[in-house]
Amino acid sequence: MKILRIVLETLNIEEMKAFYQNVLEMNVIRSSGSYFTVQAGKTQLTFQQGHTKPFYHFALRTDSPYFEYMYDRLLKNGADLLSDENGHTSMYWHGKQVYFKDPDGNIVETLERDNLHGEELKGWFDVCEIGLPSESVEQMSEFLSSIWDVNKTNSSTFRFYGDSFGNFVLVKNGRHWYPTDHPATIHPITVEVEGDRDEVLKHPSYPYTVKKKLRSCNEG
Repeated sequence: MKILRIVLETLNIEEMKAFYQNVLEMNVIRSSGSYFTVQAGKTQLTFQQGHTKPFYHFALRTDSPYFEYMYDRLLKNGADLLSDENGHTSMYWHGKQVYFKDPDGNIVETLERDNLHGEELKGWFDVCEIGLPSESVEQMSEFLSSIWDVNKTNSSTFRFYGDSFGNFVLVKNGRHWYPTDHPATIHPITVEVEGDRDEVLKHPSYPYTVKKKLRSCNEG
């Protein structure tokens, strides 16, 4: 499930744009007074002006050299790195990982992983995870059922939905986002993913829109 685009909300357009452009070194490709879009590898990440303070979790994927470079850069820029139960900020789960907060307080995860896109990429590869809190993980899975999923789980409060390219992180509303005690909450999210056909899924109860885009064979 390749994540092509994500649209999130923010209360701090300029501060967030400065952080993603200057600290995370993502190119700003579109911008106005009410939104900005950065290129996070193969994923376009947009923050638009909201009216309430949002709270999101998503993950960025890159290779080992850029992971180390960005880890040092986050330290030098005084980013809020999050530690695990042993006090470590640099962790390991299927590869290196680090969690930090952006200026809005969103929990952003950086993962050292393989490049699966079949082309040379320098820096960020993509956004590979986006959290979707709800009152029922099972019902959210049913909402996404037209999207390819290879993950199996018996948990009623947490599951990955997707594949090796990308995942929705389905959590029960109020469950804490690791490695913090901050509970997951529901805020507007629009996600565009690569799919087997063009389709728009609008959740009837939550401010979630999932757009599936059929990509032609000559698209990158």
